[in-house]
Amino acid sequence: MKKAAAILFLFCGIPALMPAVPGAAQVKGYKTIIFQGLEHLSKYEIIEGVPMKRQKGTILLDTDVLKKHLAAMRTVKSFSLKEEKRGLVVEISERKARYTLAVKNRKKLVFLEVDENYKIIARGRLLGGTGPVIFCRRTDLDEGRFSTRVTAAMKRLAWLRGERKTLYRELESLSFVAGGKLALTLKGRPTRFITGSAEVDFRRLEAVAGYCDREKKYPDIVMIEGSRVVVR
Repeated sequence: MKKAAAILFLFCGIPALMPAVPGAAQVKGYKTIIFQGLEHLSKYEIIEGVPMKRQKGTILLDTDVLKKHLAAMRTVKSFSLKEEKRGLVVEISERKARYTLAVKNRKKLVFLEVDENYKIIARGRLLGGTGPVIFCRRTDLDEGRFSTRVTAAMKRLAWLRGERKTLYRELESLSFVAGGKLALTLKGRPTRFITGSAEVDFRRLEAVAGYCDREKKYPDIVMIEGSRVVVR
């Protein structure tokens, strides 16, 4: 979902049978509830689990519960609630996904979205990121903290995004191989490029990939070892 200026919530088409609203001091009635700033979240994710019901054309809502729910959502960076004549306005700022991880857990791949502070903001869903996918293993995560090699890979991608924009846009995936090397794939190319993780290695990768593009030749594997290139 693209950025929405405002989403109006009127309970249209929603069953009248709603969870009972507990007797709390923050339960108030509103004609409408308007959500602003949503990009990837939906209003239904936000109201899920928040007690509310209709009563004589009014929406009864526990704002304390809503605030706690929003504060617990990983994808919400900040929020505010304002009462206006038109109803309750919920302004939300979402966290941006900077990195996409595909974590191999036994036979399954679990996708994670990570923000610029290396915090997981989504599991099992993609928030529209267009950057390369980092393939790693369950052992690369320890209680939400990433291994040294995954953190280093994300930092290198951040450098590429700023200093090597063209190469960054062409990167499709990144995975780890023996000897501290990286295996990289580029969009639309069948070649697997094996290289180091230093800045100079990515400059060489850019040159080698450019040569393959000009010659229209794409080997299965290209190993970049210092100033030497090995083709397999």
